[in-house]
Amino acid sequence: MPVGKYRSSGDYASHHYFELGREMSSLVSRNVTVNGRRTSIRLEPEMWDAMYAVCRERGCTVHQLCSWIEGRRHPNQSLTSAVRVALLRHYRTPEEAWPGLAAA
Repeated sequence: MPVGKYRSSGDYASHHYFELGREMSSLVSRNVTVNGRRTSIRLEPEMWDAMYAVCRERGCTVHQLCSWIEGRRHPNQSLTSAVRVALLRHYRTPEEAWPGLAAA
């Protein structure tokens, strides 16, 4: 499969970038609106897949999820880091990961 071509919007995890036998960074940058402010987040394709899965489960958009995370992150923590930690918590303890964020 050529670089940049995916079968669907949620099919990033199965794709890897290679250059001269070495794996390159596969971070994907996306624009999100967080509490009315546009910003970008760079995550691994697997993290984007996980975020889309959580959004489907919780019945929310990526923008709503990122806004929820933004409101709860530590002041010294980047939004990207906070997203990764929130997704990790989801897969470790899903019943405790999203207090106050309604499930679908």
